[in-house]
Amino acid sequence: KSLPFWLNAPRADNVVQLQTLNYSGFQAAVQVAPGESTADRFHGIKLSYATGALSTALSYEWNRSRTTGDSVNQSLTLAGNYNFGSFKLLGGLQRNRHLVTTSGNGAFTGSNLLVVGDTSFTADHTDGYTLGAEVPYGDFLFGANYTHVKYSPVSGGGLGLGKFAVGARYGLSKNTFLYTSLSQATGDL
Repeated sequence: KSLPFWLNAPRADNVVQLQTLNYSGFQAAVQVAPGESTADRFHGIKLSYATGALSTALSYEWNRSRTTGDSVNQSLTLAGNYNFGSFKLLGGLQRNRHLVTTSGNGAFTGSNLLVVGDTSFTADHTDGYTLGAEVPYGDFLFGANYTHVKYSPVSGGGLGLGKFAVGARYGLSKNTFLYTSLSQATGDL
């Protein structure tokens, strides 16, 4: 059984970005990256709000296919966290549609959309969520997280995969730390 290899790249090549100033915690950004030879044109929009203990963001990214002109690799993400002081809650939702491996630019740059389980198919879209918590204790930071993703073909249906993880981090200095984690996968795959 296997899953597609995913790389959620932190950038697209040659991005031009316009970002607003922070207005009472609200901020917006727009990005465009030109398609160049083997890369599709990338677009991104982000709205965020942060004040005190609360941080939230909503983003939408997509590619314009250089061969068909279609919008592909459409990704809508909502994420947030709230710091209660003694612990922090973190969560997020993500919806991805019209996935292709040929964009070469942007958030989805994976090389494989084949999902192999009890049935095998090429994933056209995914839906996922994550929920976690962090607890600081002196120089330690303890965390737990659950993530679930459903992989679906164009025809519908699909297979889901969940993962529960726990971890700990110990700060040796401001820039150096030791960490360990353990995870367990559940679901159809």
